[in-house]
Amino acid sequence: MLPAIIAATPAGQPDFMSTVLLFFLPMGVLMYLMIIKPQKRKERDHKEMLKKLTAGTRVVTIGGIYGKVISVKEATISLEIASRVTVEVNRASIAEICKDGDAGKDQTKK
Repeated sequence: MLPAIIAATPAGQPDFMSTVLLFFLPMGVLMYLMIIKPQKRKERDHKEMLKKLTAGTRVVTIGGIYGKVISVKEATISLEIASRVTVEVNRASIAEICKDGDAGKDQTKK
């Protein structure tokens, strides 16, 4: 039956599979370039940033808490968030390293 269907298609029209490939292949490539690749790059950069953490580095947690790294362990990091107040957080909860002068300042005042 299959050869009869193939033989029944007019010679000038593309078959169904080539139409599907012409539509979905570029869509898949576009999705990879716009969504998957940037997300992987962001994850890689975050892992590299976490490897660079040392004692004395000013950081911001995912929750928005500014602090100074006191000690770095395999899975956790101890942060000093106020004078003599330390908190132990999961290593993955560090969002970014503060730039010079960011930590400790009121962000609403200019």
